[in-house]
Amino acid sequence: MPTPQHQSGVLGEAFVAAWLQQQGWELVVQRWRCRWGELDVVARSPTSKKNQPKVLAFVEVKTRSRKNWDQDGLLALIPSKRNKLIRAAQAFLSEFPELSDDACRFDVAAVRCDHLSTAPSNIPANQAFALPDHLDLAQQCPNISLARSQVVHSHRLTLQHHIPNAFDLS
Repeated sequence: MPTPQHQSGVLGEAFVAAWLQQQGWELVVQRWRCRWGELDVVARSPTSKKNQPKVLAFVEVKTRSRKNWDQDGLLALIPSKRNKLIRAAQAFLSEFPELSDDACRFDVAAVRCDHLSTAPSNIPANQAFALPDHLDLAQQCPNISLARSQVVHSHRLTLQHHIPNAFDLS
């Protein structure tokens, strides 16, 4: 059985993926794993300007409860974590060379996730605390925006921050 922190992380990643899709981004993959770690969300920009490559965003999602010690996960991106993300992105691009011409960037999204003590009335009791195998929140949460809470699977989710180009490769 997944831990509550794992469930919160999965929900946060699905929430950010849905938000990106609503912004017109193409979801390439979620939770891609390699020996250096996991890429939470990889998404491709909606349009490219003439003669400019699309942007491939490697989005690190930090999901935290209201009372957290690391500024909603933003302080957790220490240099060693950034290096693991860079190595994982390099491995991803070697596996998907058709995306290697895209301009790459590393984004960070911070999600607040508070577990509700009781399930909302619109969710059947036997489904209130179990997450489905595949989470696609794009239809369930049609209007995700920064700092606006939504209730999903007995959790209140809020996209606190989205930081494009949160760190560079140097």
